[in-house]
Amino acid sequence: MGDGGQQTGRVEGEGVRTKSQALRGILPGALAALLLAVAAASFMLGITLPIVRLERFFILSDSYSLIAMVQTLFGDGEVLLALVILVFSILLPALKIILLSFLLVCAREHALAGAVHRLAGALGKWSMLDVLVVALVIFAAKTSGVASAVSEPGLYFFCLSVLATMAGGLLARRAGRAS
Repeated sequence: MGDGGQQTGRVEGEGVRTKSQALRGILPGALAALLLAVAAASFMLGITLPIVRLERFFILSDSYSLIAMVQTLFGDGEVLLALVILVFSILLPALKIILLSFLLVCAREHALAGAVHRLAGALGKWSMLDVLVVALVIFAAKTSGVASAVSEPGLYFFCLSVLATMAGGLLARRAGRAS
């Protein structure tokens, strides 16, 4: 009682943030940043490491990453399919991670925050299409009868990237509303 028993005139909870309130404001942003960092790292691994190994006639085996698939499809003249995989499995997911990171870092200070937020939301609707494309490749190989397909580590990193981006995006939006 160093104030001589005098009241300060401040009502408890008014203008003073408790530790719990402060954590609720910081925690979503910190978790979003961690998840987006995991998403970016796993995305890079997911598109560069082999995602599928095709085995033919018990002795021939080829492993493909997403980047290698796109290169092979372009080389084989399958331009439309290569473009679909390039856009929906590589470019749009990378753009979504970049946009969500932008929102998390400078959402309130930047004039473009509203437009970036809407664009990131629109990209979110395509989040699982890239996984579907990879699943279709594996399914087609398994059902062709000519080859068997085995999933490789790149597939798991790619799926982790999609899930971490989705969770990081939810938390980044929550952090933007809380600040």
